[in-house]
Amino acid sequence: MRHIKTSRGRRRRAGILLLMLVLCATFLVSCVAGSGTLWVKSLLGTDTPSYRAEAVLGECEIDGALAGSLEEIVEMLVLDSTHLSEFDSTGEVAREYRDVLLNALLCKNYSLYTGNATLLSKVANAYPHTVVSTAIPAEDFENAVLRYFGGTHVGNGDGEFFSYLSRSQTYTTAICPRERTVEVESEMLEETENTYRLYFHLIKGEERSATYCALFVKRADGSVFLRALEER
Repeated sequence: MRHIKTSRGRRRRAGILLLMLVLCATFLVSCVAGSGTLWVKSLLGTDTPSYRAEAVLGECEIDGALAGSLEEIVEMLVLDSTHLSEFDSTGEVAREYRDVLLNALLCKNYSLYTGNATLLSKVANAYPHTVVSTAIPAEDFENAVLRYFGGTHVGNGDGEFFSYLSRSQTYTTAICPRERTVEVESEMLEETENTYRLYFHLIKGEERSATYCALFVKRADGSVFLRALEER
């Protein structure tokens, strides 16, 4: 009994010590980076509410080059429905939009991913009894998500139409790439210190969606990524 109590006490003290180290490290980083910075909050995963709370500095032209580049990122999430799932993390994007994003990659690079002898050979070596005609490297999917939606890590897995082949680290599908039938129409583009907020709706024939707000975060190099999406 004494041994059990001693072990529990050691684990408790170790847990308390670890918590104190984390709190101290966070405090030191805050002091170095500045109390108002969003960088610390980003490390803790609490940055989105702060981005949303930023004051609007002004509006940008919705028919300008900036709005067009932001629309192109939103279009990666759009296929044949005027409804979009809300998200506020990279993991949610990868899970909720895996099929749509892979379809976008396939449409953009069809000749690269279909009939590519090198990629198909990689799949054949890993899965001798499986025959596929389409292979998308998981790395291409991961890089696209990180580039356009931020984050530091992307998980891979099966979608509804795309299957993940873990041994060859590729995605494959039995269906042909589908063309987007829904258009993105911007309503307003606001700028804050660290973000752009694009308000838009989707159009499919006579059907028109509710208004959505896409929250884009500015990077130091001038690029942006889509951090959160919500229906207004």
